[in-house]
Amino acid sequence: MKKKRLAAFVIAAATAITSFFVPAATTKVEAAPRSATYVERAMIDVSKFQGVIDWPTVKAAGINYCMIRVGYRNHINGGIEVDPYYARNISGALAAGINVGVYFRTEAVNPAEAAEEAAWTVAMVQPYNISLPIAIDFEPKAGDRAYGLDVATNTANIDAFCQMIAANGYAPMVYSYRNGFTKKFDGLGLASKYLIWSASNPPWGISDFWQYGQGVCPGINGAVDFNTWYDDGSLNSYYGPYRAVFNPVFYADANPDIKKLYGYDTQKLLNHFLTKGMAQGRVSAPTFNVRAYRAKNPDLDAAYGDNWTLYYSHYITNGQYEGRQTI
Repeated sequence: MKKKRLAAFVIAAATAITSFFVPAATTKVEAAPRSATYVERAMIDVSKFQGVIDWPTVKAAGINYCMIRVGYRNHINGGIEVDPYYARNISGALAAGINVGVYFRTEAVNPAEAAEEAAWTVAMVQPYNISLPIAIDFEPKAGDRAYGLDVATNTANIDAFCQMIAANGYAPMVYSYRNGFTKKFDGLGLASKYLIWSASNPPWGISDFWQYGQGVCPGINGAVDFNTWYDDGSLNSYYGPYRAVFNPVFYADANPDIKKLYGYDTQKLLNHFLTKGMAQGRVSAPTFNVRAYRAKNPDLDAAYGDNWTLYYSHYITNGQYEGRQTI
C-alpha cells in the first residue's frame, strides 16, 4: 500500500481495461485464484498518496472497483488516524458509480487493539454503501510498534480484526506480502476462513485479490496500485440480500455439524443456509436469531407458524426496517 516504483505501462482508454494487466517488469507468474471458476476484474487501490482524484475520469477509463484506505494506527504513538483523503475518496468513487471496499493499515500489538481497529473501521464505513471487503493491511517494517511480533501473536491479531468485521456483516480480508503469509502469520489457516489479498510478485498461493504492480490511470496523478479480483461469487454471502440474517463464520461456529462438512468455505455455507438452513431454523448471524424473532413477534408467529424460511424473508424485506427485535 505504500508508494512504490512506477511500472512501465499506461492505461490510455476505456477499451484498454478488459480483464487483466501486467506491467512490463512484472513476473510472469500469476496468482492462484481460490476457485476454478471466476471472472477477472480490474481494480485499483488508493490512499492519500494519490492526492485529489478525478473519479468520473477514473470510471470513464474502465475502472469499476476500488479499495480505499480508511485509516491506520500510528506506528509510533499507537493512535488510530483517518486517512485525510478517505471521505473525499469514498464519496467521490461511489458518486461516480465505482464499487468500493476499504482497508486499514494495522499496527496492533494484541487482539484487543486489532478488534479496536476493526470496530473503528466499521463505524467509518457504515454511512456508505460498500460492496467490496474490509481488509486488514499487514506490512510492518523495522521501527514500527508491531514489528517483530511472533507468528502466533500476528495470527491472533489478524483473526481478531477479521472476526469483528465478519460479526458486523462485512467481508473480512487479509492483505500482505508473500513473506507475511509464509513467515509472519499463519497464512493457510487465515485463508481457510477469510478472503486473501496478495501483494507479492511472485504472489503467495491462494488469492482472491492480487496486487501485481503499479501504473498510470486517467484521473489520478502519478502512480497507483493495480489489482486483479478473481470474482468467484463468494462476496454474495456478505453483500447479497441475506447479509442481514447470515454470517458465514458465525454460521459455521454455531452449527458444528455444518462446520465439519464445509469448514469455513463461504460459498458452501451460504448454499447450505439457502437450501436447508433456513427451513431448519438454523442460528445464522450474531445479530439475528430466527427463533427469538418468532418468539418476540407474535403477529409473525400467527402468520407463519413453523415455516422458518418466512421469518428470515420477513426480516430481510421488512423487519430490519421496522426495528423488530431479533435476539
